[in-house]
Amino acid sequence: SLFTRALATRRAELGPTHPIVGYSIDDLGRLAYARGDTAAGIPFMLEAAEAMRGKNEPQRAIQYVMAARGAVSVGRPALVDSLVALVFGMDSAAALPPLTLAIAVEARGGAAAGRGDARAAEAAWL
Repeated sequence: SLFTRALATRRAELGPTHPIVGYSIDDLGRLAYARGDTAAGIPFMLEAAEAMRGKNEPQRAIQYVMAARGAVSVGRPALVDSLVALVFGMDSAAALPPLTLAIAVEARGGAAAGRGDARAAEAAWL
């Protein structure tokens, strides 16, 4: 696909950890999500987050949250829990956009519900 070729070109020109490479990886993840293949999109979201490590921490948090939301939809609550913990453990967590934090909490609630833990789901959502 064009996204895959663009990513290969950007990796070759800019290196694997350049933020623009991270955005290209994000594009592939979002494309997979849009096509309904959430499971295929999650690794792209995680890779995009790692490409942005130390360069764009708010965007890195968004990548983790997007992966967490995907993990909820494919029934991977343990992955959700670890990703949400990463977001809230980031040094920049207090400065993240409120919507990013709200979506992380929503994902945490979805993971709890997926495990059948209604009390934890309710605590996350209320």
